[in-house]
Amino acid sequence: MQPATTATPAPKKARLSVRALLWIAFLLAFAFFLGYGPKEWERRQVEATLQSTRRDLRLANLHRQLGVATQEAQRNNFGNASAAARTFFDGCRAVLDEYDFEELPRTKMA
Repeated sequence: MQPATTATPAPKKARLSVRALLWIAFLLAFAFFLGYGPKEWERRQVEATLQSTRRDLRLANLHRQLGVATQEAQRNNFGNASAAARTFFDGCRAVLDEYDFEELPRTKMA
């Protein structure tokens, strides 16, 4: 008689538990924020620097416009001096409305 053959069960596929899935999701989120955080902080710093540079450029252009008004007045060209002065003062009002100048109190007062 032949020996009886026993059927070997098929290997079970390993299934991930809910706890393991939660850990994987947590680690993926942590890795995402680990890469996202420093870049977001750097972007905010660059944006603040850009805002400050734009404000300084507008102030420099206003200063130049005041110089144009002064030069035209010295040359007795009062029409052009008046237009340049009007542009200067309108620009000053626009800049004051747009920026709050908390770190530059002297500029705000002027």
